[in-house]
Amino acid sequence: GLAVFPGYNPNKSLVNPNKQVKKVIEDSGVQFLLHDLRRTFATYADSLYIQHSTIKRLMNHKETDVTSVHYIQPSVETLRKPMQKITDYILEQSK
Repeated sequence: GLAVFPGYNPNKSLVNPNKQVKKVIEDSGVQFLLHDLRRTFATYADSLYIQHSTIKRLMNHKETDVTSVHYIQPSVETLRKPMQKITDYILEQSK
């Protein structure tokens, strides 16, 4: 599938986004780290009462309990609704 943040090859993820991050910081005047974006995403998701297990999946965190690892296989469709809820919230906050 297509990567969310593609590199030169649109089918592969961006390996080192430092150049792009530097450009965004220069253009926006806002200093941040990539981890700040992940933290903000998780905080917004939590404030929207999205289950922590869903937040972990959306952030691609590794599951540790046996049931989640071996038996629960969420589909893209299962994750689409909470992801859209977070997206809508972020877009609303940016107005």
